[in-house]
Amino acid sequence: EKGLAKLKLYGLGWIRDERLHRLFAQDKVQFFTEPDGQPEQTAADLEAERTWFNMLVVHQNRDSKGRGAKNCFQESMIPEFMDFVMFGHEHECLVEPQAAIANDNILLCQPGSSVATSLIEGEAEDKHIGILEIALDRSELKPVCELTKIPLRSVRPFVMEELVLSTVDALEPDANEEDKLAVLEEVLEEKVGALVEEAKARYRERNPRARDKEVRKLLPVVR
Repeated sequence: EKGLAKLKLYGLGWIRDERLHRLFAQDKVQFFTEPDGQPEQTAADLEAERTWFNMLVVHQNRDSKGRGAKNCFQESMIPEFMDFVMFGHEHECLVEPQAAIANDNILLCQPGSSVATSLIEGEAEDKHIGILEIALDRSELKPVCELTKIPLRSVRPFVMEELVLSTVDALEPDANEEDKLAVLEEVLEEKVGALVEEAKARYRERNPRARDKEVRKLLPVVR
């Protein structure tokens, strides 16, 4: 507790997804709102319970990647009394809170990793962290929250683009293999050079005070 803000923090560390699914299916996972052994709550206690902000921190695969029902933490596993769920484990940065599909009173947040850990499209987006502020709405006597996104400025730039060779006009179908390879090498070199400059431009945008020497030394990741 701090002032009028009151937080209850629940944590779920990583275990095998199949085992977690089995435990929930067998109703062997319980979330307690009061310490074990507390007396039964009165009406006043239940009213006071509404003023607590309930937050769940999960380190499991999310269910938004098409992994299958038994290979992820499904939204249906989130207790209805939760206000906010923070997902770890996933690397894509989706730090802006979104309402859960099953219950729009629950907010979901996925900060992602602080650096690119795999060369996929989602990792090419800007990385952020967030500051979560919790307060009590005195008019309705219920907790509210606000998350402020903070961009990470020193992350190694990563840019990704797809090049379809059939759309390259310089590649003539009737040319011999040697000429095709020479044209392809030139096209790819030009494309990679453009992506490197794009990465440097994005770095300058995030770091307007960066010196030219610092930008020239950048080694962006290009795919």
